[in-house]
Amino acid sequence: FSTKMIKGLAITRMPFTSASILPVLVVGAYFAGIGDGLFSILQFVCTIIAIMIAHLAMNVINDYFDVKDGTDEANAEYFQQVSGGSRAIELGLISLKGTLKLGGLLLGIAIGMGSVLMYNVYQAWPGNFSGIIIVALSGLFLGYFYTARPIRLVARRGLGELAIFLAFGPLLTLGAGYAIFKGDLYSTMNSEEINHFLNLILLGIPLGLLTTNILLINEFP
Repeated sequence: FSTKMIKGLAITRMPFTSASILPVLVVGAYFAGIGDGLFSILQFVCTIIAIMIAHLAMNVINDYFDVKDGTDEANAEYFQQVSGGSRAIELGLISLKGTLKLGGLLLGIAIGMGSVLMYNVYQAWPGNFSGIIIVALSGLFLGYFYTARPIRLVARRGLGELAIFLAFGPLLTLGAGYAIFKGDLYSTMNSEEINHFLNLILLGIPLGLLTTNILLINEFP
C-alpha cells in the first residue's frame, strides 16, 4: 500500500498542489479576517478538493503531452532536482496510455465537482454565477493548452509563464472568491463588493508570481 501511495504521489506530482491550495486558503483567510459569516465553509472545503484534483489532472495531462511531443525524452539531465516533470513514464511507473486515462479520469472528477460548486453558486448567489463560469473556463483552457497542441502555450515565448501566473494567481483567487463568498462580486458591485473584487485580484498577484518562479527556476537547468 505504501509503495502504491508513493507511486501515486510521483505520477501526479501531488506535493506541487500546495501552489493551488494556498491561494484558496488565502482567500478564506481574507474573508474570515474581515468578518463572520462572509463565506460558506462547505463551499470552501469543496473548492479546495476540486482545485487540488484539477491541479493533479493538469499535472498528468501535461506529462502526457510532454512525452508525446518528445520534450521529456530530450531532457537528458532530468536527474537534477529542479529539471523535468514527474518522469513517471520514463521510469516505467505508468504507460503513456495509462497517463492519458488517469488524466482524463481526474479531469472528469474535477469537472464534476466544479459543476456542483457552480450549481450551488447559481442557487445561492446567482450574481456570482457568470463570474465563476468565466474563471473556470479560462483556467481549464490555460491548464489544458499549456502543453497541448495546437496552442502549446509553454513553447510560445513567455506565454506559458504568463498562463501559469494567471491560472495560479488572479484567476484562482477570483474563482475561489466567486465560489465561497456569500454575496455578489459580479453584478451589483457596490463599493464594498468592488473592494473585495479588487483585493482578490491583488492577493492573486504575489501568489501567481511565486508559482511562476517555480517555472523560472526549472528553466535554468
